[in-house]
Amino acid sequence: MVVAFGIGLVFYGVTLGIGNLNFDIHLTGICNGLLDIPVVLLTYLLIEKYMRKTSLLILCLASGMFSVMIAVVAEKFKMIQITLSLATFLCGDTALNLVFVYSVEMFLTSVRNFAASLVRQAATFGAFLSSMLNSLGSKNPYL
Repeated sequence: MVVAFGIGLVFYGVTLGIGNLNFDIHLTGICNGLLDIPVVLLTYLLIEKYMRKTSLLILCLASGMFSVMIAVVAEKFKMIQITLSLATFLCGDTALNLVFVYSVEMFLTSVRNFAASLVRQAATFGAFLSSMLNSLGSKNPYL
C-alpha cells in the first residue's frame, strides 16, 4: 500500500504539475495522454518477460530520478524539463499499472477485492496529497 501511495503521488503529481513548467499545458497534456498507449504495451511486456518486483523497483527509481532531475535542470532548458516530465509520467504510469496487476495476483480470491480496493485507495490518497504539494510547488520549485 505504501508503494501504491508513492506511485499515486508521483503519477498524479506529474499530471497536476505540468502547469508549473511554464510550457503549453495543452500540448503537454496531449503528450501525457498519448503516452498511455505505449504504457499499456510496456506493462504487458514487463508482466510477460520480467519479475514484477524488480520491474516495479526499477520503474520507481527511474521515476524518482527523473523527478529530481526536473528540479535540477535550469528553467531555460524547457525541452529537457518536458522530456524529463514525460519520462517521469511514463515510468509512473507503468508502475501504477504494475501495482494494480500485482495486487490482484498477490492475494487470495476471498480477500482479492478488498485488497485491490485498498491499493486503489492508497493511490487515491497519493493523488490527494499531490494536489496539495502541487499548490506548494508553484511557490517553491523543489517541492
